[in-house]
Amino acid sequence: DSSFFFSRCEFEYGFNDLGQFVNGGFIYDLFDDCNTVGIGEMLGPRTGAMDINNVGQVVGWSHNPSGARDPFIYSEGVLRNLGYTSRSRGKIYATAINEYGTVVGWSDVYQNEEYSRMPVMWVPEDK
Repeated sequence: DSSFFFSRCEFEYGFNDLGQFVNGGFIYDLFDDCNTVGIGEMLGPRTGAMDINNVGQVVGWSHNPSGARDPFIYSEGVLRNLGYTSRSRGKIYATAINEYGTVVGWSDVYQNEEYSRMPVMWVPEDK
């Protein structure tokens, strides 16, 4: 029964062709009885994984010590901060990753005395 299978695994965010998906700070494997791998915490108390590609790279956000959210990439067991733009204020999210490791997301920016969202893209250094 697939509805039982999905409810037991708590499917919520990014899903790849290998049957892996992400939810919170974990990677789940549908074909291995929902076995999980913990991503960990980058700098603060919460981590939110948003997407996973077919290489197994995960992107999302993690709280930093000041309480703001920083974007991360998790690859080969290492959690790394993707950095931010000079205009970012408070929240910056990595929301999707493709097979080449290019990451997209958004950032809160403050301009003209208002907050708005700005699209952001990170391209791997070797591309």
